[in-house]
Amino acid sequence: MSEQPTTDELWDSALISKGFVDPRTGDPSHSALALRIGVGPSTISNMRNGTVTPKPTTVAKVADALGIKVTELSRWIGQARALPQAYMPPVQADLLDERERKAVDELIRLLAAPKVARQEAVKAEAQTPASKGRRLAAVPDKIAASKRAKEAGDSTPGQ
Repeated sequence: MSEQPTTDELWDSALISKGFVDPRTGDPSHSALALRIGVGPSTISNMRNGTVTPKPTTVAKVADALGIKVTELSRWIGQARALPQAYMPPVQADLLDERERKAVDELIRLLAAPKVARQEAVKAEAQTPASKGRRLAAVPDKIAASKRAKEAGDSTPGQ
């Protein structure tokens, strides 16, 4: 049975396959992706490392640029996400008064609580040293192939 790719391998493969590479080295580039979608490179690094919870719109922009589903990227970054789009209340929500809005907000929090707990557990597990190279569900074999090709062609000392 073949080994599943790590989240780092998934990120690198997606960046490379969409041409987000450093022109000098050919390495995957957060800066190239950030420039394309109009955010700072640290936004991409922090999203990838799980040090921040990105806005749903940022997750959608990154997923679109990488050519993957929002739910897949959300899984890579340890966010629970049942649907690709962020929740938008119906226009009739504008008819609710303050008390009714607070009640609806609380209902949403109660319904989401088990998923939030799972998300926090995944994030905590992902930050342990043993899980840094954790394996995820299958992706195309080109990940391994691109990694082997890079390793075979990387004979420059000090890199």
